[in-house]
Amino acid sequence: MSQPIYLDNNATTRMDTQVATALRDLELSGLANPASQHRSGRQALHHLEEAKESILRSVGAPVEGMSAAQIIVTSGGSEANNLALHAFTHQHPGLVIVGSMEHPSLLIAAELSALCLNPVRLLPARGDGTYNLDQLEQWLSDIYEGRDEANSRVALVSLMLANNETGVINDIAAVTQICQRYQVPVHCDAIQAVGKIDVDMTKLGLSALTLNAHKLHGPVGIGALIVNTHLEPRPVVIGGGQQLGWRAGTEPVALTLGMSRTLELADQARREGRYTEVARLRDLFESQIVNELDDVHVNGAIDSRLPQTSNLAFVGLDRQALQMALDLEGVACSAGAACSSGSSRPSATLMAMGLSEQRVAGSLRFSLSRFTTETEVLQAAEVVVRVAKKMKRAKG
Repeated sequence: MSQPIYLDNNATTRMDTQVATALRDLELSGLANPASQHRSGRQALHHLEEAKESILRSVGAPVEGMSAAQIIVTSGGSEANNLALHAFTHQHPGLVIVGSMEHPSLLIAAELSALCLNPVRLLPARGDGTYNLDQLEQWLSDIYEGRDEANSRVALVSLMLANNETGVINDIAAVTQICQRYQVPVHCDAIQAVGKIDVDMTKLGLSALTLNAHKLHGPVGIGALIVNTHLEPRPVVIGGGQQLGWRAGTEPVALTLGMSRTLELADQARREGRYTEVARLRDLFESQIVNELDDVHVNGAIDSRLPQTSNLAFVGLDRQALQMALDLEGVACSAGAACSSGSSRPSATLMAMGLSEQRVAGSLRFSLSRFTTETEVLQAAEVVVRVAKKMKRAKG
């Protein structure tokens, strides 16, 4: 293979040349500190506020009047998730319900008293990679009707819109409908979903949402927490009054503008059908492999996934050995979430789904982007088939 094929876009994407050019021009323009009171500072603040409003509009958050959502710019999605958990749980007593398949920036953070003072309960997953909403409704009913002696209220429910490993899309509108009956706020990690499918925070009924740029061909180091409910600032980063007290530190004007432009380009691509084409290529990739290899299974609900994500179980093979062999052949993929892909531990997401040990042990994630070509998909599938067959023969 002459050129490596990159199929790990759920970990990060290469920056769109239009975003890179805009960032370069902005950085070279001499942007001032937006907190400065002089003319250059006020100009930088104007650019920043325009970018923030554009980001809010891109996810359907209210932007006008007293009901306007608050956007807090962060260093990325992990910090935004930490901040959401910290802010809600330090102001509201009660149980915190976090999904069992969430990103570690929520699962691990929920175990730390510095970020979460409240008791935590993990919502179980179903075998298809969706959350058990019957269990969620039962828990809330028991708590608010007095049948749960240990808890009298729920401070927060936090569930992701689409899983970073399987791509399975959760019915967040149904989640918020359940929670609204008990006036329970819902936070949603929408990092993998924003830009690839339609995301409207208001229609979904969310109290808070997190997103970032580098999953969408934007810059690394910029994300945001959007809060669509009354919540007092409870910063994790201390030392200044920026962002109305939510996060100390000079706001990165160029990166925020870069994220705004990234979301605009992603929305345009989706309207033009680019992600429909990505889904077609994903399905082509899977069919080429499944038709050539025995004991290969798609993990998660096939008909309700993000267009770019494919999680395949090669039963009987070791995921790490297969991933390394594919890397040597020029195909980049992942043995799990990017934050834990170097770990020898099995995927927490797949285990939460109740999949067999053999299936979990042989699972890899392949993730496309809107720049992935059909030629790359077919070449990658051929490599996967060839390498997997070779490994099976070696096992005897």
